Amino acid sequence: MRGSRRGEDRQVRAWLGMFVPVPEEVRALLLADPEAKVRESALYHWRRAPIEAVRPLLDDPDPTVRRAAAQVAGVVLGSPAEILEQVAAADSGWGRREIVVGALLTDDLADRLYATGDKDIRAGLAANRGLPDRLVTALASDASPAVRLAVSLRPELTEERRAAIDWHVGPEDRILPPAWVMQSLTDPVLMRACAESAHPGMRRFAAYSPHLPGDLVARLAADEDFVVRMLLCENHPAAPGDLLLETLLASPFITRFDQLPQPQFPRAGLARFAESEDPGARLLVARDPEAPAELIERLSHDPSAGVRCVMARDARLPVGRLLELLDEPETVGAAAEGPALPLTAMEAILAAAGIP
Repeated sequence: MRGSRRGEDRQVRAWLGMFVPVPEEVRALLLADPEAKVRESALYHWRRAPIEAVRPLLDDPDPTVRRAAAQVAGVVLGSPAEILEQVAAADSGWGRREIVVGALLTDDLADRLYATGDKDIRAGLAANRGLPDRLVTALASDASPAVRLAVSLRPELTEERRAAIDWHVGPEDRILPPAWVMQSLTDPVLMRACAESAHPGMRRFAAYSPHLPGDLVARLAADEDFVVRMLLCENHPAAPGDLLLETLLASPFITRFDQLPQPQFPRAGLARFAESEDPGARLLVARDPEAPAELIERLSHDPSAGVRCVMARDARLPVGRLLELLDEPETVGAAAEGPALPLTAMEAILAAAGIP
């Protein structure tokens, strides 16, 4: 019985942080838990753990904990020979790059990887924080644009040195943040340097931080790079409401509506989008508290099923029209959620489903 209770306690600790937020001091205690399963779970559910908390677990006696710590820290475990074998066995250029990015470099290993002549390996080296400066200098003039871009995003570079590199970032170019970015989001000095950089990639990295002070939030909210502004909206709780709306309207991504629940997302005046060619803008009308019932009813006939569904959930929609939407396959689910749905209609839905 006692052994069963210990097992239950271990399971409870392993579940902490999985379903509900827990304070960082509790997460730190879980990383030091005597049970390997708890330490492993704490690592996987504290993806933004500071590197100082994760680094000791790279040498954990349990191999599953070491692997979890390596994934969170972005580190590839193994001796130089093992890392070279992993690189040789990788089945894609992306795989080789990711192994090299996380490798714990010695001068010898760095030289041997550089000597392969593989551009994906060089791109991995260019992003590896442990790269010797002499190779940083060599890769800054590499023939590959991807390698030069990776070098230009190294956090230790001065702005002058960064500007001397021939890099390019287009408005649609995606830059995945390396591990050091996610591990440094609470570092005010580094995040400020990123936010104030002339390099849009560095400013994008800063925009991942939810801890930026007000002056940097205002700075990035006015950034010329759309991705910087979008990432700020996605990550900072104090992103300006007008920016949230502007980004939603301009974004081509499926995540464009993710910021609607933000309390600062504007509501007043959204009825002006009723005539927009963008259905994503038209559905915002339902968020305007001053939108008249006649407008909600008109938009419930919209050619976009998504717009019709949003109007079906609006309490201002006349009951007669709500019942019509209840009979349409594309809107039946939304109409069933309509706050104005009559009790008789609810009972009919339950009866049809065999629920007494």
